[in-house]
Amino acid sequence: MINKLDKLTIQLIIISLSFLIFSCGGPAQTIKLNSLFTDNMVLQREIKVPVWGKATPGRDIKISIADKEYKTTAKSDSTWFIHLEPHLAGGPYQLIIQGEETIVLNDVMFGDVWICAGEGNMDLPVMQSANAESELAKANQLEIRLFKADQVSARSPQDKIEASKGWRQCTSEEVASFSAVAYQFGKQLKNNLDVPVGLIQLSWKYTPVEAWLSEDALIEFPEFSRELSKMKNNQLSDKQLKIEYEHNVESWKEQLLRSDPGYTSWLSANFNLNDWSRTYMPSTWDNMGRADFNGVIWFRKSFELPDDWKREKLSLGLGRISDMSHVFWNGELLAFDEEDGENRNFEIPANKVRAENEIMLRITDLRGQGGIIGNYDNFKISNQSGDRELLAGIWRFRVSQEASEVPKKPENPLRAGRPTVLYNSMVNPLAPFAFRGVIWYQGESDIYKAQQYEKLFPALITDWRNNWSSTESNLGEFPFLFVQLSNYGKKDVIPQNSVRPQLREAQLQTLSVPNTGMAVTIDLGEGDNLYPIDKQEVSKRLALNAYKLAYNIDSVFSGPIYKSMAIEGGQIRLTFDYIGDGLMIKGGEKLDGFAIAGSNKTFVWADAKIEGETIVVKSRFVTRPVAVRYGWGNNPTSNLYNRNGLPASPFRTDTFNSNSGE
Repeated sequence: MINKLDKLTIQLIIISLSFLIFSCGGPAQTIKLNSLFTDNMVLQREIKVPVWGKATPGRDIKISIADKEYKTTAKSDSTWFIHLEPHLAGGPYQLIIQGEETIVLNDVMFGDVWICAGEGNMDLPVMQSANAESELAKANQLEIRLFKADQVSARSPQDKIEASKGWRQCTSEEVASFSAVAYQFGKQLKNNLDVPVGLIQLSWKYTPVEAWLSEDALIEFPEFSRELSKMKNNQLSDKQLKIEYEHNVESWKEQLLRSDPGYTSWLSANFNLNDWSRTYMPSTWDNMGRADFNGVIWFRKSFELPDDWKREKLSLGLGRISDMSHVFWNGELLAFDEEDGENRNFEIPANKVRAENEIMLRITDLRGQGGIIGNYDNFKISNQSGDRELLAGIWRFRVSQEASEVPKKPENPLRAGRPTVLYNSMVNPLAPFAFRGVIWYQGESDIYKAQQYEKLFPALITDWRNNWSSTESNLGEFPFLFVQLSNYGKKDVIPQNSVRPQLREAQLQTLSVPNTGMAVTIDLGEGDNLYPIDKQEVSKRLALNAYKLAYNIDSVFSGPIYKSMAIEGGQIRLTFDYIGDGLMIKGGEKLDGFAIAGSNKTFVWADAKIEGETIVVKSRFVTRPVAVRYGWGNNPTSNLYNRNGLPASPFRTDTFNSNSGE
């Protein structure tokens, strides 16, 4: 006879065995789809489409969609894979997967899927782009579907992409935080081709090209071998590294203030302001006469508020602060931002508002321009009724630390800029998902390494294509469309061999890779904004490339591209590809942006004119010319277009390397 203790022991054993069976992938395991497959998704039309996931080994899997059924069996490693037959555009359908259980995906469409990848300009959302309010008001485009990958990095290739929302219908609410370029591009295709469009956003600000390449591709670039080895040799898991890094960052934040000699005394309301200087704010450090200073400066302003404001929550606006900032309200830390941020706004609780108040800003800038950048309207304090008091005026300031005295932020072992980490987390998990092509908007993080980019960028395109050709879904040389860097920075007074045109040249040369297209944006920049908000025109130019390369629609898709030169005595004649309906000057009476040089390799501004399908360039200062450059500056003045409204790409006919031409 079994006593109560024995019965309890048997029950515990049964429970334990059940747990082991479940955790080891036994009968209790349920069928799983890859994270790319959710409600509202778009499947690529007119080609075989892979669908895959995991299930108990040996389990039969059946998929049905659009009155067709497909069957397979889960392999010994639990994986299963099915190819759907080509299907015309349309929907919505139900995708039904049956195994241990039944999974039903609703509102599935067949259409065209595009991967939309890159850094800050691809990341810029619709709500921050031009005409955002009107765009969002008409953004309920239910045949456009959105899939936004979470910003996660990884040291080793992943098989699952992180996307907390999955696929979403394009509504005003959903698209507000989605890539503006991707959305505008998708809208162009949907409206002109009348097919559902799926957009997969893979973007991360400030990421160099090597972060998006695989380890296999980077083997050809020995300059990355040391960092790759360092990443592989670290025995901690990515999760452990993240926890360790977050702890180190918290310690660093505390150290930033502890190391500052003014932190304790200057926050006191009772200290002598006699040794504090005066400046007009908002202002950059350049305007304060401190253009070359890198380090920490404190700013302070006291002010009274209207009587009826004293018992309500307030909003503090400080515009754009470059770069790190601590914001103190009446001696208490209100906010800390580690990076340059647009239009910073803060909430002041009602119980923190006094008759007389004080704001203190601790601004840290370790490179480039520091201070507050932006207009006076964003530099304000306002109440709940919308009344506002501008903060512009005389502020007190005092230098606290040189850059060398500021504690360095701990290195993030999973930072997005490290080689392979975004390929591992965002690109590798996509394969073998079927799609039509890629649009790419990146390069700002690589402007100081144009020679390297000249090789890395084509390698990326080949790398991505190889990733799909090595899987069950061989997409071949799928269309890869990219955006050339726009104009940015100060105008050159004299011709310069600056960094941005060299990177543009590397992008231009990438057109030698088969089935690639480039959208020129040398006319769409904003000078002082690295992320210009007009993404509609960028997307139109990308779409023109897509019509030609992805859809075989015969149309003009590019502006003039330099082809060849011929020296004719004291002048140089240039010929071009992609002149469309002919060359033209846009917005002026003469061509701008051309420079010419003789054997001394010193460039001067040149006179240029259109003669038929060619351009003749000369200067009275250069009697024996050898080379011509066009649009060769960070922010050039350039107005050569074809009559189809597309700008010419900047170019040079020489291979001189330095400003002096040596």
